[in-house]
Amino acid sequence: LEKEVFEALREWRKGFAIQRQTGPHFILTNAQLVELIKRKPQTLPDLAEVKGIGQGKINDFGSVLLEAIKQAWSLGEQSLTSQDEGTGTNKT
Repeated sequence: LEKEVFEALREWRKGFAIQRQTGPHFILTNAQLVELIKRKPQTLPDLAEVKGIGQGKINDFGSVLLEAIKQAWSLGEQSLTSQDEGTGTNKT
């Protein structure tokens, strides 16, 4: 599941970076994406617990990031459910 969430967050980061006309690594590093997946932040203060996500990033795109995380987990769970249905197993 984490792999699907990671890929979804990478895609979000890529699109967000294009909008901002900057490189994806300037938005968030891969290590930060992994940390976000581990911590599953729910609030803006939760984001501040991730190394490299300071008040500037939180003010700039914290709410958008929280929504992206929520959507990434939802997509990851949907992907897992679809895979389970295709194999006749149910891991939920």
